[in-house]
Amino acid sequence: MTEKKSQSISGLEKKDKNVKKNIKEDSLESMLEEQLRNQVRSDYRRSLGNEYRRRFME
Repeated sequence: MTEKKSQSISGLEKKDKNVKKNIKEDSLESMLEEQLRNQVRSDYRRSLGNEYRRRFME
């Protein structure tokens, strides 16, 4: 009986580690997606500024 409990506890620990790993991967993925969106937004704004300068400042 003690052996079964230790096996179930080790199984829960492995499951907990997998859940934490998935959370870390998910948060990393969402962080990278947010960074990509911010970069695209920044590039878009920069190109709009360059286009404005090209058209109206020359």
